[in-house]
Amino acid sequence: MNKILLIYPPYERFKYAAVGDFPVGLGYLATMLEQAGFWARIYNADHGLGDPQSPAGGDLMSRVRAHGQLAMRVNDPEHFIWREVRARLEEHRPDLVGLYATTAAYPMVLKTLALAKEVLPGCRTILGGPHVTVLPDQVMARPEVDFIIRGEGEFALTRLCQSLKAGDGDYKSIPGLGWREGGQARINHDYKFIEDLDALPLINRELLLDGQRFPAWVKGGYLLGSRGCPYRCTFCASAAIWHHRARYRSVDSLMAELKELMARYQLKSFSFWDDTFTNSQKFLQSFCQRLIAERLEITWSCSTRANLINEENLRLLKESGCTQIAIGVESGSDRVLKAMKKGVTTEIIRRAGRLIKKAEIEFQALFVMGLPYETAEDLRLTIGIIKDLAPDSVNVSTFVPYPGTEAHDAAVRAGMMPADFDWSTNLELGHHSLHNRFTPHVPEEEFRAIILEALDLAKRINQPSAAKTLRRHWRRRGHYLSHPGEFLGKVARRLGRVVGRG
Repeated sequence: MNKILLIYPPYERFKYAAVGDFPVGLGYLATMLEQAGFWARIYNADHGLGDPQSPAGGDLMSRVRAHGQLAMRVNDPEHFIWREVRARLEEHRPDLVGLYATTAAYPMVLKTLALAKEVLPGCRTILGGPHVTVLPDQVMARPEVDFIIRGEGEFALTRLCQSLKAGDGDYKSIPGLGWREGGQARINHDYKFIEDLDALPLINRELLLDGQRFPAWVKGGYLLGSRGCPYRCTFCASAAIWHHRARYRSVDSLMAELKELMARYQLKSFSFWDDTFTNSQKFLQSFCQRLIAERLEITWSCSTRANLINEENLRLLKESGCTQIAIGVESGSDRVLKAMKKGVTTEIIRRAGRLIKKAEIEFQALFVMGLPYETAEDLRLTIGIIKDLAPDSVNVSTFVPYPGTEAHDAAVRAGMMPADFDWSTNLELGHHSLHNRFTPHVPEEEFRAIILEALDLAKRINQPSAAKTLRRHWRRRGHYLSHPGEFLGKVARRLGRVVGRG
């Protein structure tokens, strides 16, 4: 047992959306395994870059239309995506196939495992990710699954692979592990967090298969400074997974990774995927001050919350190169914000929006619509606040009742879904699906009309234009003045593209 293939399953790609994000979580796992002496590679089956079909496009309405064709494509065994998955399995013939499992992509995860068992009858399979962490017993009941790991998997997976290679059976005491013994599932339900995130290695992003198909910004542009979230939003499974805790890497570790990525991939722009990047004031100040002091010529983006926005933080963010902030606004109704335990009000949200604009940082607003306690009036208040905030970009999602969340339980109590809903066959519910109606107080046709109105508004806001491009660069003028090399590099690349087209 020496070869491990870690797969990020296809999901958005079946909608012909060109998703190219580097799977950071699998990157940590593969790097740990490689350092322990195993052949480990990452296969991002959801990338969509270079597919024969044209991408659905980045606008939300395109994703909604494409979601309606998801089942037809996923259930076609001869679809080009499944042919590609089969080819990768046949080419590399791993001893162990591991997948990252989200709830939305769970049917595709199981189909990938079944394909692995068909192509490689002797291989073993393992699952990790949020769906596994929340529903371990249901996942282990699937015959395609040999092992699961709940929670963080870096040390657990490495120890499991070492034990399987040695044949000593020592893995049975690993926290969070599930396995089969005598045909029966066994699960160690308790799992432990990695307290020192600096104990993890810097990711070797060259372990990504088909690396030549990925632009440098895809391979190296995404990273994490922390794990977990201390908040209690009822629609988010983070609380069930991270137990309201957040842990942080040291600024030294983060700076080392940024510098390595800059040198290896010649990158100048990065995106932090942390749930709430600015949650720790100490971490934020230390990180921003280091960026300022070392004069790294980079720009970066992050996500945070409206209640964490203030003028001092924005000054630090702006000066250190932050050019975009995403805020989970969620709703324009104070009643709904309170019910979802968001911990903010519309007044706090509006103030945050004004401050971000004043700081001349791009403002992305995120919304979720259709929770069980929403009325038509609440939904229209959300459309109203989108117009009032006038953010630079918008993402509107339809509510999905993820298992392990309070909002899921509310949907069950309202009679909008069964408690034993079968996620293994779900190809209807998704963040951009009109099948997600869990609002007993809003008739179906009215709900659909309001959601389409919100999506159309988002499409118009997100529409690219020359004016938006000019405004973006004007906001960054201070950064360009202090980092003239970056500005001149952008001009040179633009001129190069123009000359190439000529």
